[in-house]
Amino acid sequence: GDEFEMAAVPLALRNLADRIATCGKYELGPLRDITINGRGKSFFQLDPHLDPAADGPDVFIISMGSSVVLTFTPPDDVLMNLGGERRALTGHELGMRSWTSKDIDVLVQPRTLLHFTGAARSEWKHAIRAGLQVEAPGEPAVVCDWWGANDYLLRRSERRWSVVMAFGASERNIDK
Repeated sequence: GDEFEMAAVPLALRNLADRIATCGKYELGPLRDITINGRGKSFFQLDPHLDPAADGPDVFIISMGSSVVLTFTPPDDVLMNLGGERRALTGHELGMRSWTSKDIDVLVQPRTLLHFTGAARSEWKHAIRAGLQVEAPGEPAVVCDWWGANDYLLRRSERRWSVVMAFGASERNIDK
């Protein structure tokens, strides 16, 4: 946000932000926020939310340690226009079903960069489902994500880290 101090950012993260900003693929303003998330024991659940709008219109997530399925869930007006339904989910249900019938799953593998902007940034909430505990004969139970359908399972690693970087609007986009 407004109090973000680039000088206080470790060099490796500054270099990463600079690499994103100068790769030529995006029109970005200044870096406004960095958040580092760490999750352990395969517990990665994240409830549907929007990141603070003041951080800027472009969000990038670099995922490390484990694959994860990031789910985008539509706002109510879009959901209604799509003929979808919102679900009230608790506990085990949250691992088996998504929040709405029109959610969009994105597979984020380790060492990948996910970018979201526009309506995906400002209107659609993003989340991570609780995961499913799966038992295999002769092996300890593992936690898996499902992607698109709950019979397409992806094993989670024990730990996951992510670096979330939010960039302000570019000078060109401010004038539009």
